[in-house]
Amino acid sequence: MTEFIRNLIGLKLNITRSFDAIDKMERRLDNVEGRLDKIETRLDTIDQKLDKEISVRQMIEKEIKDLKQRVSTLQERIEDLEKRLKSFS
Repeated sequence: MTEFIRNLIGLKLNITRSFDAIDKMERRLDNVEGRLDKIETRLDTIDQKLDKEISVRQMIEKEIKDLKQRVSTLQERIEDLEKRLKSFS
């Protein structure tokens, strides 16, 4: 076998190994991409739930504020009624 042919065979072997390595990297990248897609989907779900929770919290805070105002108004009415009762005694 001539040295030229041995060099060609060695080159072919190196190219084959390189393609095999590239194929292995592509499979690993596909695997990573699949995992990233799953993570992104889960993060979207969490984000939607968080938005909903924030909305519910804002509604509750508004209700609490409204209730505090109503309690304050009732307290003022009670105080007014107490004063009126005292004035009749």
